[in-house]
Amino acid sequence: MKDNNKQKYILRPKPRIGFLPIGCLKNKDLEQDYERGKKLIYQLDAEIVESPLVWEQPDVLANIAELQRADIDLLVQYVLHGMSAEQQTLVGVKTDVPTVLLALPTNYSFSSCASAFGALRERGCKVKLLSLSPGEEEDAVRDLIMIARVAYTMSELKRTRIGALGGIFPNLPADQYHRDIVADKLGPQIIHLPISVFQEFLKQRQNNDSGIAKEIVKLRDKFKVEVDDSLLAKAICFHLALGDLADQKRLTAIALECHTELTPLFDINPCFGFADPNCTYLPICEGDVIRGINMLIVSFLTGGDSYIGDTIFVKDGVLTLAHCGSSCGLAKNGNVVIKEQLAPSHVVEGKRQAMCMPEISPGEVTLMRLHGQYLDQFHLALGKLTSTDMNGRLNVHIDLHNPCAFLKHICGNHYVIAKGDLRPQLTLLCDWSGIKITET
Repeated sequence: MKDNNKQKYILRPKPRIGFLPIGCLKNKDLEQDYERGKKLIYQLDAEIVESPLVWEQPDVLANIAELQRADIDLLVQYVLHGMSAEQQTLVGVKTDVPTVLLALPTNYSFSSCASAFGALRERGCKVKLLSLSPGEEEDAVRDLIMIARVAYTMSELKRTRIGALGGIFPNLPADQYHRDIVADKLGPQIIHLPISVFQEFLKQRQNNDSGIAKEIVKLRDKFKVEVDDSLLAKAICFHLALGDLADQKRLTAIALECHTELTPLFDINPCFGFADPNCTYLPICEGDVIRGINMLIVSFLTGGDSYIGDTIFVKDGVLTLAHCGSSCGLAKNGNVVIKEQLAPSHVVEGKRQAMCMPEISPGEVTLMRLHGQYLDQFHLALGKLTSTDMNGRLNVHIDLHNPCAFLKHICGNHYVIAKGDLRPQLTLLCDWSGIKITET
């Protein structure tokens, strides 16, 4: 629906990595090590900002400043030999972004890196130590890109602006938040959006609806649509108006309190952006800003979408979650149904709504929930998504690895579900963000 040349609520498409080699090229072996490191760093799916080889303190300081002006997400120190712990520590202390110490098994490189790593950890710096041994280049590339995606996620969160259209659904007392704490802890700025301001954007779309019919045709060509055109037109118009608002206010996401505010006022479920593969903002359900941040974390870490659901019940070790709909990007083989639903009786009884319902691919998933008054807790669990049920609401069934432990530590209604095992990325993210993980 939106033009394809816009990134899908991603501010920067790839991590930006600073590469700082440290050492002196005293012999041919060191020259070969230097070239090997340069070759490796350019294998990463990232934008590389390369610094020249440095050794003396003035050169170290000058190149740190140059790299920081490039707005990097991560700094990789490639350490050629020993007696370099002082330089590495100086770099780690002076830079504002996470640092990787990439050590070699020769010339006492690892020894100096270990010393610098200990010093930087004691100072509270965000740092990782990796060893690059011959024949382990693929492992190093994999580890580096994982670390880079975590650092990139932290940067993207600091660049994120989340609009709040309405408040938060009253039945979510465990999801209340303070926007100053959100900004201090993770970086996103939360902007209150008066409904009257959005109404102006909606009126402009309603008065210029010539493109709505084309969007309906595109939708019917792409997905299985079980909704009449009048309902589709209303949902698409609302979504496009939200997109206009997001573009003007430079918003990454919009929290939408549907149940008690937007649905009764506009006679629509406001999250039809889920049906747009090129949606430029992330719709956040029920005004749950913190779950929206969870979903953005998944997008920044993986480039993929996630599912937010209500925890319905656990039976025989299987957790069932349900929600009105979800992103079309989750669909197995593009299998998306645009279905008609009746609004829940506690919202506006009997009102018809258009919802995007993807058949989500089965397989291993990570369940997650950021929580705590100061956003310093993170519940993490693994499971296997076995099936999706699109009869009525969008239900997913997950075979939990440890259902008893999950029930013991459950800390709210909404959980975010992402494909795959994201424990390494989330563990590092929480470590660098001062968040305690509880894994079940």
